[in-house]
Amino acid sequence: MQSIRLFGYSLSGFHVFLSLWTLAALLQSYFMDLSGEEAYYVLFARSIDLGYLDHPPMVAFATYLGELLIQNELGARLLFILMSSCSLYLMFDLVDRKNLKLFVFLSMGLLAVHAGSFLIKTDVPLLFGELLFFYCYKHFLDKPSLKYCVGLAFAIAFMFLSKYHGVLIVFFTLLSNPRLFTQKPFYKVLFLTVLLMLPYAFWQYQNDWMSLKFHLSDRSDISFKWSNVLGYLFSQPLVLGPLVSIPMFIAVGKRKGLDLYEKALKYVLIGVLVFFFLQSFRVFIHKHWTSIALVPLFLLSYPYLAEREKLQKTTILLGKITLVALIPVRLYFAFDILPKQFVDSSGPLHHWERWSEQLDSVSAGRSIVFVNSYENASRYQYYADKEAHTLSTFYFNNTQFDYWDYEELIQGKEVFLINHKRNNPNFSAPFDADNRSQIRYAVVADYRSYAQVDIEINEPSESEGYVFGVGETKIVEATISNRGSYPLKLNSSGDMPVVLSQYFLRGEQQLGSKVVLDSLFLDSGASKRIKFELSAPETPGNYQMRLGISYGWIPATINSSRIKLKVKE
Repeated sequence: MQSIRLFGYSLSGFHVFLSLWTLAALLQSYFMDLSGEEAYYVLFARSIDLGYLDHPPMVAFATYLGELLIQNELGARLLFILMSSCSLYLMFDLVDRKNLKLFVFLSMGLLAVHAGSFLIKTDVPLLFGELLFFYCYKHFLDKPSLKYCVGLAFAIAFMFLSKYHGVLIVFFTLLSNPRLFTQKPFYKVLFLTVLLMLPYAFWQYQNDWMSLKFHLSDRSDISFKWSNVLGYLFSQPLVLGPLVSIPMFIAVGKRKGLDLYEKALKYVLIGVLVFFFLQSFRVFIHKHWTSIALVPLFLLSYPYLAEREKLQKTTILLGKITLVALIPVRLYFAFDILPKQFVDSSGPLHHWERWSEQLDSVSAGRSIVFVNSYENASRYQYYADKEAHTLSTFYFNNTQFDYWDYEELIQGKEVFLINHKRNNPNFSAPFDADNRSQIRYAVVADYRSYAQVDIEINEPSESEGYVFGVGETKIVEATISNRGSYPLKLNSSGDMPVVLSQYFLRGEQQLGSKVVLDSLFLDSGASKRIKFELSAPETPGNYQMRLGISYGWIPATINSSRIKLKVKE
């Protein structure tokens, strides 16, 4: 490997590349505003816990440690930059440190490598943990010493505490080598992993497995659409490349005579892609969910690419093209260099501090609540250094905001309510903020919301959920509980009635609603059994049903899980 002398020290070409790459990420992170998702994770870090509704705690721990060192955008991203650079180091080691030129342009041709180098993403620690897992697994197969048992257990726990997708990596690895179950060192790894995961498992138990329930059944994007399936199929070559994925898949297809380590890589690659293809029939697959397939794709394809001169040259060329194309994109992420007409008002990247200052001015000291926008509520908290809340409504998802105490602090206050996307005549006409985003708002004199109320309907006897005839009604029993510090008063009178309604949904699309209860008093901390009438839509089909409590014209909160509803003719 070529080396370079700098200030009297001899540095390998790889160390120079990695240093320059890390420096570029540090500079980009310093100049770039936080995205809404990143600001949300900063709030996680500022309310440190063993778990969160959306994710395990690793993203919060890493953000917290970075902010201890530096109190700005760079500090929040610091640990993610370091994990990204360490991931490249592990990748180069796993391909036996061969062919630096191919490694540089193949890795630089991967969109995920660029994005992961300067953003707070749960995928960054997940991929670092995955690479550490395969590094330890490779050595474990040769020599299952205690060192590699501990390393494997640590890597598995690190993945599980980063993102639930880590389960797939372990599952398909075990599937590739079932003889592991007959070997004593495997049970050392299992014991140590369980030990490391106990605190998180206890947190899940204490919180009624809320995170697992959310991801398995309560997401707003759970519904069948052909666009989800086709979108998944057409997006994967771009996600796993874009351009270099072509020679990488060709190389994987040509590989023969795989050892146990390489067999595990192949099982994970194919298993992950097939798993999410099947999942696309029931839920929208976010593009980055398959990022864990990138590691086995890279590691499996690299030896073949390194040995085939023609294919190697093509790969390097495609990597160079991608790198050149992404440089101006990365510059734009850091600097506002595009004319105004080219900026999408729904997703500007810059001047969020100015935006927060403008909101401060327009809201005139009122508490600020965003409808279904945890991203903007988080950005406002970060840049204005003031509290804000997001109202999660019946057609959307719960967020971690629903488990913090922001809602309770604003009850009965005059609130500056900001609409997210849906049109509503009660909100003002949109106006452009200084950062080119659009704001629609309404002032609510006596704000009320009821996200702290939970309603659990008796389980249906049918395995497919509740089955109704067209327009049929049924009396059901439920338990209603008030976790909030203020009473619930259902009342249909007045200008702003408080009522419990039944909503028919497909994903985020509302297909109808009906008031099911308009008179009830439930004190803080109390629970009671209630009966009410559920109805079916007039059109046959498969629906999701949810209960929500609304306050006047303000959209209802989420007060039950999504319930399957089948309407027969």
